[in-house]
Amino acid sequence: MIALLLFLLLVVVVFTIPKVQTYTAKKLTQNINAKYNTTIDVEALQVKLNGDINLRNVFVEDHRQDTLIYMRKFSTSFISLASFWNNSVQLNNTEINGLRFNLVRYKDEDEDNLIQFINRFDTNKPKDSLIANHAFRLSANFILATETHFSFTDYAKENPELFSIQDMVLDAEDFRVNGSDISTRIRKLSGTTGRTFEIEDLRTNFSYTPHQLQLKELHLITDVSSIQADVIMNYEYGDFSDFNNRVQWDAEFRKTDLSTSDLAKLYNEFGYGERIQFNANLKGTLNQFSLENIALKGMINSEIKAEKLYFSNMFDPENDFILEGNFTVLQTQYSDLANLLPRLLGGNLPEELSRFGVFNIKGYTLLNGVNLTSDFTATTAIGNADVKLNFTDLNNKQNVQYQGDLSFDNVLLNKLLLEEKLGSVSFDLKIDGKGFKRKYLDTELQGKIFEIDINKYTYRNINVNGKLKEPEFNGDFKINDPNINMDFTGLINLDNEQNLYNFEAKINYLNLQETNLFTRDSISEIAGNVNINMQGKDINDLTGNIDLNNFIYRNENELLEFSNFKLTSRIEDDIKYIEVDSPDAIEGSLTGIFELTELPEITLNAFRNLYYRKKPVSLEKFAYVDFQFNINSKIVEAIFPQVRFDPGTSLEGSIVANENYFRLNFISPEIEAYNNVFTNINLQIDNKDPLLNTLVNIEKIKTPIYEASDLEIINQTQNDTLFIKANAVGGKNNQDKFQLKLYQTSTDQNELIFGLEKSNFKIKDYQWEIQKEKQQNNRLVIGENFQNIEFDSIVASHKNSFVKLNGIVRDSTYKNVSLDFNEVQLATITPTIDSLALAGIVNGKAYLFQDQGEYQPNIDFNIVDFSVNQTPLGKLALFANGKQGLENFDIKAALTRKNDTLFKTKGEIYKQNKTQFINAKLYTNNLDLSMFSPLGGDVISKMRGRLTGEVAVTNRLNAPNLEGTLLLQKGGLQIPYLNIDYDFLGNTEINVLKNAFIFTEVELKDTNYESTARLDGLIGHNNYSDWELDLNISGANFVALDTEFEDGKLYYGTAFITGYAEIIGPTDDLEINVNATTNKNTLFRIPLDDSEFLTDASFIYFLTEADKQAKAEGKSLEIRDVKGLSLNFDLDITEDAEVEIVVDQESGSTLRGRGTGNLLIEIDTNGKFNMFGDFEAKEGIYDFKYAGLVNKKFSVVPGGTLTWNGDPLQANMNVEAIYRTQANPAMILENPSINRDIPVEVKISLNGELVQPDINFDIDYPNLSSIIKSELDYRIQGRENTEIQAISLVAQGTFYNIEGIGGQGAITGNLVEGASGLIDKLFTDDEGKFKVGLDYTQAQRTPNQNQTGDRVGMSFQTQISDRVLINGRFGVPVGGTTESFVFGDVEINLLLNESGSLRANAFNRESDIQFIGEELAYTQGIGLSYSVDFQSLRDLVKKIINKPVKKQDQTEKESTEKMKNEKSVLPDYIELPSSLN
Repeated sequence: MIALLLFLLLVVVVFTIPKVQTYTAKKLTQNINAKYNTTIDVEALQVKLNGDINLRNVFVEDHRQDTLIYMRKFSTSFISLASFWNNSVQLNNTEINGLRFNLVRYKDEDEDNLIQFINRFDTNKPKDSLIANHAFRLSANFILATETHFSFTDYAKENPELFSIQDMVLDAEDFRVNGSDISTRIRKLSGTTGRTFEIEDLRTNFSYTPHQLQLKELHLITDVSSIQADVIMNYEYGDFSDFNNRVQWDAEFRKTDLSTSDLAKLYNEFGYGERIQFNANLKGTLNQFSLENIALKGMINSEIKAEKLYFSNMFDPENDFILEGNFTVLQTQYSDLANLLPRLLGGNLPEELSRFGVFNIKGYTLLNGVNLTSDFTATTAIGNADVKLNFTDLNNKQNVQYQGDLSFDNVLLNKLLLEEKLGSVSFDLKIDGKGFKRKYLDTELQGKIFEIDINKYTYRNINVNGKLKEPEFNGDFKINDPNINMDFTGLINLDNEQNLYNFEAKINYLNLQETNLFTRDSISEIAGNVNINMQGKDINDLTGNIDLNNFIYRNENELLEFSNFKLTSRIEDDIKYIEVDSPDAIEGSLTGIFELTELPEITLNAFRNLYYRKKPVSLEKFAYVDFQFNINSKIVEAIFPQVRFDPGTSLEGSIVANENYFRLNFISPEIEAYNNVFTNINLQIDNKDPLLNTLVNIEKIKTPIYEASDLEIINQTQNDTLFIKANAVGGKNNQDKFQLKLYQTSTDQNELIFGLEKSNFKIKDYQWEIQKEKQQNNRLVIGENFQNIEFDSIVASHKNSFVKLNGIVRDSTYKNVSLDFNEVQLATITPTIDSLALAGIVNGKAYLFQDQGEYQPNIDFNIVDFSVNQTPLGKLALFANGKQGLENFDIKAALTRKNDTLFKTKGEIYKQNKTQFINAKLYTNNLDLSMFSPLGGDVISKMRGRLTGEVAVTNRLNAPNLEGTLLLQKGGLQIPYLNIDYDFLGNTEINVLKNAFIFTEVELKDTNYESTARLDGLIGHNNYSDWELDLNISGANFVALDTEFEDGKLYYGTAFITGYAEIIGPTDDLEINVNATTNKNTLFRIPLDDSEFLTDASFIYFLTEADKQAKAEGKSLEIRDVKGLSLNFDLDITEDAEVEIVVDQESGSTLRGRGTGNLLIEIDTNGKFNMFGDFEAKEGIYDFKYAGLVNKKFSVVPGGTLTWNGDPLQANMNVEAIYRTQANPAMILENPSINRDIPVEVKISLNGELVQPDINFDIDYPNLSSIIKSELDYRIQGRENTEIQAISLVAQGTFYNIEGIGGQGAITGNLVEGASGLIDKLFTDDEGKFKVGLDYTQAQRTPNQNQTGDRVGMSFQTQISDRVLINGRFGVPVGGTTESFVFGDVEINLLLNESGSLRANAFNRESDIQFIGEELAYTQGIGLSYSVDFQSLRDLVKKIINKPVKKQDQTEKESTEKMKNEKSVLPDYIELPSSLN
């Protein structure tokens, strides 16, 4: 054993000898080379004591005598030396340094040099070898390679250097070689590839066979990317010769983070620096593969999700790159696409694509080189789109072609085209064309534009069919929009050399205001046909025709029609002719040598030469224009709706620009402009006329604040001075007169001088003079460029009064101006203001001084005998003293009378942040409010009281805030329309706030009935204009109406109410709303009057002659808006109130009653009178009077109703009235068994409209036996007979005798009834419990009956208590055969229940039947009665058991209809409403 160890030790020692190592290595490699036909060379072999073997400079040559492997140092240890000789090498802890591994596939060879080297160990084994059946095996548990270089070269490729890695460090384990199969686990690999990939770390389970390469659990980290994947490459022998096209990849990428910088090393079209994270499965070759289950995110806003994408020719520069797939999500943006493929897409993508922002595509896409097929939907930041387009030549900006369908949904054109006036667009178009840039555009469009926003209006429903080729559009489009309906056909060519306009537009309707094309007018609409055929480079040389026919323009004022408008422009021999032919608008021409764009300058220069320049200036360029126009108002009104020219307006003249010649004549019967009217205008200008340069005559001038007449202005230029003379009259009844003389000239320093010569004018009967004294210069001097302005003693004087303006203004640094008033009547310098008359004498001065930044403004005025609306107030003093900067003022004002100060204020006006503010205090002391009474007009009058208090004024000067408290003493006012005058009880406190005057718990008392109420609310304003009221008057039993009858009044009466009345709205359009319950003493009268006489005609507009002429010409008239007072009564009517309808004013017939209901009454001062609601009568009288002879009273049956639905005269009536009388029926009975007067009730039913009711009569006989009643009913049946008898009973008090009628009875009966009314008034008590009447009955003169004679007697009615009623009558016969007896009836009723339907009766009355020859007999009796009102048996059942009747019996309906259709046969002299006949 010791010997063996010593032997081994000796061997090791021997192998440490260099010569022995070299010899051994040589011997070993020679043996291998000889055995396997290889070329392996080892420079040195070293065996260490631990058994490790080190090889230096190991060289392995491939079959082409080139280097396959070179190792500077190779260190390992053999696990088994025996296995080495058995074709199997087992290494342990192998380290390699300086490895050079050159993997090469030579041209025309299928296998690389490594495989061929390994195969030699199999093919070159001896035939008798023991290892003949074993492939070469090599294994190593660990391999560490440093400073390694690996390369893979394929000489069959045009670029043979496929892959290389330098400075590689390899840390691998379990390395195995089994014949041609190689596997290992790479724990770490780093290095730099030939494509400059910086591999920082690579880990994988590597395996290689002749048919497959696997990289399982691959983790690859470069300096900019990281990959996690499983990669399998499948191939056959020879596939590596075409690696990109034949080697099949099957890879699964997980959590992969790629940088496009690395991708660019594989495909140079990728950009740099962008990051992409994705998961995907890759299958196929590198030049034709698919990515499945893709989930990609990266760059800024890019994301892809797809089930499968196909890629072709990514590594084949000779063929087009192809990408095809269906995207579930394809989100990206312009910058991402451009940065991903900057050379392929970045320079070729249209710039407009960037304006879509982030867009998301879902659908199919095929990119084939520079061609693109698309069928997808896109959601973008500026809208959505459906794209079905085929693109070709994407890389050609000029000729990129496209064809297909394109749909936009709310795409923002303002973002896409960078045009602010555009908005969103939605369309569906077929497009076929080329070019993205405007100058290359050549596209055919066909389809529909659903919506497009232009200038803040959305146009809808536009059909397009045409060709758009820069700079030309040729085709047609139709618009069917609510505000524009138009058909366009033709050509527009905007070529810079020669523009061409040749099109026809049929405008069926165009609302210019709604479409924001012309927004000045609230209504602006046009329609008509437009034909344009013009050409030219610009507007100055356009020639051709413009035809407008059947053109209509409508604004808020009128409708303008232009049957034909034709403009023709031509140029002949350098002379331009522009002719306008439109009889409805304008007719005339422009002729000359001129440019349209220069006409304003030419005209302005002509006026300046005439009126402003000392020496005329001629334009250098030769130009002249002759013009002549007849102007119709339509064209003016279309452009300026507030301006109107009357027919007959003409303008003609001539201008020669370079010769300073200017002539103009203007004539117009009338011009209305901005509420100013000028009548009969004649303007003549001729700067070469030696007598008059200008003549102006205006017959009448009417402005909102002043009227003048007979204005005449003439001017003439003498030397360098223009003299002007102006005369006019004006004011009320032309009492004001003006005679003014002015002059205008210039100095050598180009100063303009405007002066006033001796002149005078009369205003409000005050004669004012100018140049009264010679030392007064009265002129205005304006320096060049308006830098200096001098007011040189401009004075107007009246006796001892004068107003004087003096001063100078130099640029912006110096001002010294003063305005003096001396003994000036305030009324002469203030405009006429409705309801506000100011008077007083003004003395004072306004002064302004500035030197650089120092200001000294000052105002000091005194107005003595100051009055407002003839109310003397005393002396008013106004003072303001300016501080530095002309921005701050101290202000003072005081109004004093004798020793009392009625009003004063003190404070300051200051500037802050470029805004002027006020801070002041206002004090009042017994200030009389009656001066403001006229401001109330017809709405509020007799304002009174004295105001005392303090108010603070703050905030901006143009919108001051008032806060404080005022005390009103002895206040009051009257509302004329209601005829109520209110006193404010005690002292009224008024709280003044920012925009309102607040009234709280103010006690009111009307001065007539002394009823009281409470006032709360406010008077508001908008910066002291647009005044509004919001007041509430509430109380119990206060008067709300107290008016008397006047002709034409719609209502009158007295109303006492409990509730509230609110007064709201602007002061010129107030509304009074009353919500209340009526009280006792309320009487509301409605006089029915069909005469259509109106007492208030303020809302009637009478046409002037001009209006009539305008109306005849079809023009619309502007009638002022009528405002006034509106009243709305919402009343709960109680039985305390009495409603009276005066049916006939002449006779005095009235319908009067009490009842309950709810009425809404709407009334205003402009004639409006509406009533809504129901009124149910509880009691009432229809007092019928006629010709002073007939006076009949009908008692209204309780339960009748009046229903109003608007017009008070068309109320729906359902009223029943009863006229009670006594009449003898003997004359109409064939065998009379009764010969005396019996009680008769004539019932009148009034239904339908109040002014023309449907009248039906019925006759009843109370207390009459059924036998007689049946016979009378038989005799009086049918509508005809009923009407005849009813009219006879009402008019005469007798039944109608077919043989004749006693007219004397009618007269006597009416006289007695009138006397009965007088007696009733004498004896009847106030509560109506005791009534007395006179009764006279005329006997019937029938020859076959007893003549009882006429009867005279008294009737009485009394109510002893609520339950006991006594009625009776007594009398004696007169004028008959016997007068010796007394007759009479008496009846006592005892009410047994509350409603009175159950009662006990006791009576004594004349017998119903009296036989001929017998004395007058009486009948007595007692009994019980129960009464129920019903119309049918079903109605009776309903009232007894309290169940509703569902449906009226059909028989009753037929009977009712039959009764209505019966023809009336009343005598001709009895007239009833037509509905009865």
